[in-house]
Amino acid sequence: MSWNLAFHGLLQQLIESRTPFVMVTLVDVLLSAPQEVGAKLLVTSQGLFGGTIGGGKLEAAAIRESLSLLACEGSPPQIVNRNMLMRLNLKGDLGMTCGGEVSLFFEAQLYSQWKIAIFGAGHVSQALVRVLLSLECQLTVIDERQDWLDKLPQDPKLTKVCLTPLAAFVPKLAEDTFVISMTQGHSHDLPVIHAVLDGWMPPYLGVIGSDSKARVIKRDLKGLGVPEDRIQQIRCPIGLTLGSRSPNEIAISIAAQLLMVRGG
Repeated sequence: MSWNLAFHGLLQQLIESRTPFVMVTLVDVLLSAPQEVGAKLLVTSQGLFGGTIGGGKLEAAAIRESLSLLACEGSPPQIVNRNMLMRLNLKGDLGMTCGGEVSLFFEAQLYSQWKIAIFGAGHVSQALVRVLLSLECQLTVIDERQDWLDKLPQDPKLTKVCLTPLAAFVPKLAEDTFVISMTQGHSHDLPVIHAVLDGWMPPYLGVIGSDSKARVIKRDLKGLGVPEDRIQQIRCPIGLTLGSRSPNEIAISIAAQLLMVRGG
């Protein structure tokens, strides 16, 4: 009973945090196997999360198959379920000494996340992150200053990255990531935006700042050889024209613009 409660606690944790996972259940055994029918394990992109179907080669094979299912995550913000039944001969397929056969049922719960990357963890970023965490999205905040990253809330939907230079993180972004640069200033924004546009055109690319800052950053990008059609797709200033200039109201205006762009 205590094992079941612990397992269901882990399962609930994954569901509430919207972490993509696969639950593997041992549904049939012929002759002998390392565990009884009904044994379960949970797998996330990091590997085994909890439970067991007996360890060893059988469990390793189940984890490998689970990771391949997790690699199929899509891009629209929706829930995708993928189920699969697998029959394995423990000796013939896995080289185990016991000669039984097992059937494993894979239930994959894949949350396709709306991915947003924010370069900079300053005052407006602090407010924006708190607004966005109330939505179904996966946030990454990149800054050179660990003390500012530490001020951000702890949340399963938020990843904090302390890195110098900031632009070094750009190649790690998926092409469907919404990108916002709100760093300490132009000298930090320009390398980030240049690195992004040198690779691809994201669905949203915004830089916090004024009209005059927009002219400067577009001029400098042109000097770096970025094509004009890409430069013109940069949003600067960012956010809808509403509210005051307080960080909280600016954050709401930016979040509203992000939702409008996501909705097409």
